Amino acid sequence: MKAKWLWTAWAYLALALVIALAVFFIHFAVIFLVPKFQMLLRHGYIDPAIIEDSGARWMPGFLESLTTVGGGYTLWLIILPAAAWTLFEWRVKSENKPFMRLSALGTVAVLLVVLVGLTGLSLVIPYMLAAPGPAQLARPFALDQIAKIDTSVSALEQALAKKDWKRMPEPADKAAQALDNLAKAGPAVSALATWNVPMTVAQQEHAIEELRAHVKAASEGLAEAQQAIGAEDAGRLQRELQSFRKSFEPLREAAKRPVR
Repeated sequence: MKAKWLWTAWAYLALALVIALAVFFIHFAVIFLVPKFQMLLRHGYIDPAIIEDSGARWMPGFLESLTTVGGGYTLWLIILPAAAWTLFEWRVKSENKPFMRLSALGTVAVLLVVLVGLTGLSLVIPYMLAAPGPAQLARPFALDQIAKIDTSVSALEQALAKKDWKRMPEPADKAAQALDNLAKAGPAVSALATWNVPMTVAQQEHAIEELRAHVKAASEGLAEAQQAIGAEDAGRLQRELQSFRKSFEPLREAAKRPVR
């Protein structure tokens, strides 16, 4: 008898925990995840046309319905099950009542797990199908930094031709900042290295590391050029700019690759 009570209690507790965890996940999704997903959809980070073509149109609609029901009818979702449970405990006197109660909890748990699964799939699959890859997001930033570096270094070379030492620090600093941005934005260099070029994984890793080495060399060359500006040494500055251009050229070439 004691063992029977123990196993029955554990069955009730396990089902209650499953139901509680499922309710928590759905509530968390409605409050935090679904609004973020809908924001990405509105702003075009997730392409609705691709979702439509893939036959996943029902998924955003399911999330919208979940938000409507979960956000607008929360009180009823608490009151109605509580009322049904109270009515069951009051009215049902059958000797099979414990099994009926256990079956009811099991059914609710299964339904909630299915709802959790549909919610997870609806959040993940449309994003996997229609969200742009990191390279597509990072490449415009990388191109902008490359353009800033090119413009700033050209202005620096023009100032050098005129021996205008007062104007040199500003473009040098701008170029250094843009290079620093490029180095710190992880996907940016990767987007430049692998864009529109068929590669194996090993080739991609090699291309990325090679381009990162050029970024580092260009940064070091520009730092030496800034020191030459401080010393107003035109010959040294000319040499350092030539070294910088040599390191920077692979980045410029990578930036010229056409869009697919």
